Amino acid sequence: TGKTFFILSILKAWMQQNPTGNVIYFDTESAVTNQMLTERGLDLSRIAKVEPETIEQFRQSALAILDNYEAAKTNTPIIMVLDSLGNLSSLKEVTDIRDQKDSRDMTKAQLIRGTFRVLRLRLAKLAVPMLVTNHVYAVVGAYVPTKALSGGSGLIYVSDSIAMLSKSKVRDKDKNIIGNDVT
Repeated sequence: TGKTFFILSILKAWMQQNPTGNVIYFDTESAVTNQMLTERGLDLSRIAKVEPETIEQFRQSALAILDNYEAAKTNTPIIMVLDSLGNLSSLKEVTDIRDQKDSRDMTKAQLIRGTFRVLRLRLAKLAVPMLVTNHVYAVVGAYVPTKALSGGSGLIYVSDSIAMLSKSKVRDKDKNIIGNDVT
């Protein structure tokens, strides 16, 4: 639906409003390229990309960055982005796959909940905004068709705002697809 492009638009506006500010961009899909950032008018010298593979790596990196930011006692604003939460695995999931185990990872939702419970307070104390993209899925068996965020409800309870994007195909008069309408 354009989650990354939506986030990049927000970052561009934030960087314009904060000309000395820096971005910490956690990219879990290896989808954000320097060319993409440059084409959207973002200053690469102010963006640090990090590519965590697990929830645990993301949590440790984010907390270390916040600890360093606090210790530096700087007035330079930062913003953090996690793109995308739904693509992070847990260490247990990675280990199970390596060990060829087919067991389902029941720890992921708890890890996410704990991660954001800890991060939320640190981010608020340091006045550091964080943007998170995530995937949604259809709730099977719901009386009314609804969508839910992947990874459990932990992110919902710590979020100040949630925007859910959806898209539909745009067709010309001959019914040829000419683009998407993002809502």
